[in-house]
Amino acid sequence: MSKGFLGKLFGEYRSTKNFEDYIEVEAPGYDRGIYSSRPAFVKTARLKDFTDVQKAIEELNQGNILVVNVQAIASKDAEELKRALETLKGVCQSIGGDIAGIDKDRYILTPQAVKIYREEHKA
Repeated sequence: MSKGFLGKLFGEYRSTKNFEDYIEVEAPGYDRGIYSSRPAFVKTARLKDFTDVQKAIEELNQGNILVVNVQAIASKDAEELKRALETLKGVCQSIGGDIAGIDKDRYILTPQAVKIYREEHKA
């Protein structure tokens, strides 16, 4: 058998172990969870009233990231907006996700294992 370039450079390598001598291991703490069989998407949503909160929760449970516009609900009823945001915050915390305001009308919500980086602003 002729040696290729690497064989000439490093000498011929012959493994003394068979493939069967190895076992497959996964990284400790790594869980593919709900993300193993489908991609995650970044989606937009509008909260027009409290009933739209359930749709947002379903998207989070599917592993999607949401950018939620709350302008419509905010202009109708401030208490309903507060209740909707408190509900979404509770869901994000319970599934191990995150929520953060982008501006006064938009929030980003993330599913399990996706955290939002918050840069410290120094005055």
